[in-house]
Amino acid sequence: FFRFRPRSGAIATPLPSILSSLSGPCLTPRPPFVVTMNRVNLVVVCLLVVACGVQGKAPTIQTLQDAPHTGSVVVSSSDEETNTADVFFDVGPAGDRQRLSASGFASSIASLVSDAALDKQQVAEVKTNVTLLESSLATTASDVTDLVTDVSDLEARVAALESTTMDAKANITQAQSLLSQLDASLGNVQTEVGTKASQTALDGVDGALQNLVGVVSSVETDLDAVTTRVGALEADGSVSALEARVVQLEAMMAEAASNITNLQALVASGGTGQVDIVALQQNVSEMQTLLDSVFGTAAAKCDFPVAAFGSTWAGTDIYTPAWTDLVGFNPVVLETFGEDLRVQMNFNVYGVHHGGIRIVMDGTTLFGRNPTYGMEWVIPHEDSRWYKRTITRVMTGIPAGIHSFQIEVRSQASDRFYIHGGDQATMYSGFHMTIERLSSDLDDYCYAHDDSGDVDIYTTTWTALSIPTCSVKAKKTEQYKVNMEFSVYGTPHGGVRLKATNTEGQTLTLGADATYGFDWVLASATNYWRKRNIQRIVDLPAGTWTFTPEFRSQADGSRFYINGGQISEDYAGFHLVVQRLNAPSPSASNAQCPVRKHCYTHQTTTQSTMSTSWTSANTVCALTTTRTTLRFYIDVSARAGAIHSGIRVVMDGSVVFGGQPTYGLDWLVDFANTWEKQSLARTITVPAGTHTFELQFRSQSSGVTTELHGGDSTADYSGIHFMVEEL
Repeated sequence: FFRFRPRSGAIATPLPSILSSLSGPCLTPRPPFVVTMNRVNLVVVCLLVVACGVQGKAPTIQTLQDAPHTGSVVVSSSDEETNTADVFFDVGPAGDRQRLSASGFASSIASLVSDAALDKQQVAEVKTNVTLLESSLATTASDVTDLVTDVSDLEARVAALESTTMDAKANITQAQSLLSQLDASLGNVQTEVGTKASQTALDGVDGALQNLVGVVSSVETDLDAVTTRVGALEADGSVSALEARVVQLEAMMAEAASNITNLQALVASGGTGQVDIVALQQNVSEMQTLLDSVFGTAAAKCDFPVAAFGSTWAGTDIYTPAWTDLVGFNPVVLETFGEDLRVQMNFNVYGVHHGGIRIVMDGTTLFGRNPTYGMEWVIPHEDSRWYKRTITRVMTGIPAGIHSFQIEVRSQASDRFYIHGGDQATMYSGFHMTIERLSSDLDDYCYAHDDSGDVDIYTTTWTALSIPTCSVKAKKTEQYKVNMEFSVYGTPHGGVRLKATNTEGQTLTLGADATYGFDWVLASATNYWRKRNIQRIVDLPAGTWTFTPEFRSQADGSRFYINGGQISEDYAGFHLVVQRLNAPSPSASNAQCPVRKHCYTHQTTTQSTMSTSWTSANTVCALTTTRTTLRFYIDVSARAGAIHSGIRVVMDGSVVFGGQPTYGLDWLVDFANTWEKQSLARTITVPAGTHTFELQFRSQSSGVTTELHGGDSTADYSGIHFMVEEL
């Protein structure tokens, strides 16, 4: 049985699957089977049945009283010797349909011969309408081509884009009107059976034109999106995604033109059935695949969450070396598509060194497999003091699917291991984790985990650390987020920087201060372990760049020591992540997803206050976002005359993130009159729109100075770093 369903919601059985079930010059008798057909496949079946008749093997046609579906064609085998087939045709609208028998079918054909002239007139009308449609779509293709050639001047290109959008909409309106006329014309023919030849031709036209309707609709949707982005294009500063979009539009127009050529050939045949229906079906199938790749699968993946996050304000206070779930922390759940995942944790910890922390995926898979420390030893060797920890890692080898991620911690022995709680209502303190899907384009980011052993130097000469290759490919001058994490010991202060080398042998120094690079690494205490998490935003010109970290001691003979790790255990060591900003959301086809935006401010003037009133750190950035999930990151060097002081973020002058009256998001310093390096990360939810974000801080008590260290923007050195990015 070949069962035809209406277009809406139907999925056609591929034509090769139908044909593979048939053999010989006509229909070889087989047990009945059922397939679901689109119109073009139905045409092929009708042609095959007619072909049987032409060879003198006329099908036997019977009348059945209860037709299951209007438009169904029932074929069954009745005589293996003569290789004949029984065919029943259901025609007419639901409620008034009939199944034609052999004699009835023959009589219908005879009675419809007189309608041939009308059929030819309708076919001619189809030809005219298709020609007009081709002209309309060709105009749209020309408009888009003009847009591509105008990329040299952004303002002119935007103006041309607006003009093109209006022209395209006019063309699309005309095309849709033509399609409506065409559908009406086809409808007149399809109310009757018609001759086999003209019905075959018109069914082929109808089926293929439905695909062209999808093309027109997709072009209109795309141009709507382009129009929406015109206003933000200059501020965005990125045209690569738009250019890729235009190229795909041109490809769709070319595919549409190819379809129209096939349709014209079909109509020009006068319904003789001589057109290669299989080739037409293949052409339509290829076009549908193109539409799916451009507007279907990739667009759908853009809508999937880029990241998921979780927090707990309960506090975890344990005295056991057994791995223990973090109290009050619900597993973070994220659907992935095989990408690597970037994870960032932020918390305060107190107790006896060292303790451990790890991530457990789906209850079984461990990230941080060192049996004692997991992914990191958490508390340095000074006991019973608070430490602020920010941990950044990349988890690789994640299969596609929905995964859950839990946090486990342990004490070093039967000693205290305490992760600070907080207050959910004010977003104060607590434990926070964000897991982000990285781009499926491996040129957009790189990750290196060094486990070559400890780095122990006593020289002011910049010394390279050998790490696994970490390279990115910049298609133009673009901004990248650099994140470095390591454990360090020695004599204050020392420095860290990155060398970037391209394939032409050019070298850039990122963190160009001659003494400190990006930052002075060790604060005030000598021969104490410190955990550093440094995040910077850097500019890279077009090219493929490979990164090498470099370190130096404060003075010759002064020790600068970085702890090693173990890649096989995802444990400790030096971690480097370089990630393109203004990159599209992860998907199978990155160019189809909207660009993820960010704002970034590097304040290089030292900020200070002696007030308990919240004071601006003169660090403000503005962001126009279409997404509602954002992440902000703060990196400062702070000193105060008294513990603890506070820091917070204020959106649009009134919305406070970190509403605790004294500390805001978190207390800022642990020891009086000592420089401390602090990094703070949070994920927040905001309404879409344009927002300003301001960093504010305060002293613990009136008259006591709290300072945020300045820096040098030309060298990307020190200062107050504040970034807000879309997730």
